[in-house]
Amino acid sequence: MLAAIVCLGAPAGAGAADPRYELAGDWSFAGASFELTRKGTTVVGRTTESFQLRGCRVRADLKLLSGFKFDRADGAKDVWSGKSLVIDNGTCKGRYVKSSLEVASDSKFTERPARKRPAVYRRVPPPVSDDDAVVGTWTRNNAGVVVKREGPRFVGSAREAYAIANGCTIPAGTVVWRLEPLAPGRYSGTIQTFLQAPGCRPGALTRSSWSLSLGEGLLTRVAEDGQLFGYDRAP
Repeated sequence: MLAAIVCLGAPAGAGAADPRYELAGDWSFAGASFELTRKGTTVVGRTTESFQLRGCRVRADLKLLSGFKFDRADGAKDVWSGKSLVIDNGTCKGRYVKSSLEVASDSKFTERPARKRPAVYRRVPPPVSDDDAVVGTWTRNNAGVVVKREGPRFVGSAREAYAIANGCTIPAGTVVWRLEPLAPGRYSGTIQTFLQAPGCRPGALTRSSWSLSLGEGLLTRVAEDGQLFGYDRAP
């Protein structure tokens, strides 16, 4: 039997009644590849290539998910409800059954079809590209961070010198962010910290995440302690 499920979260800044995780994009399960897209408030999932499953050929562009909608937040997980396609081993014919998704992060979710085994799907991160939406200049409190692609990641450098909370001034051109794409419009990586004045030497790299919203005009950085820092796209 095959039960393949996908889901899509809302952008950063969504309300408590909205999904917390952005799950559009590419996923993998059992060596097969899938793409998740949104149609209004409904999630649709299709295969991106043909593959064999227990003697049955599953064709490319087959809709495996139908009518998935966000149901509720359940603790740290988002729950979606809909139907997924199950393929019978003997006849290779498919039928849709009721199913739910438990989405624990931007990179993993569990499908729980009715009376079937749960299946865990894992994110295939987007490629790093020069025309990614995060590339550009982002401003906060009149200071800018210029994000560019450098090899297998994005780096953000100070556009001009600016002061930080510990009394240090960060010189223009200093790399302060290092980002890698996690999902469409979402990134994970590190920020550069600095030791106290007067030395102001570079300190540890601490974990952080970023998400785009408001038509890609707002970049929100989520610090390791959960604090939010909003940056506007510079014209």
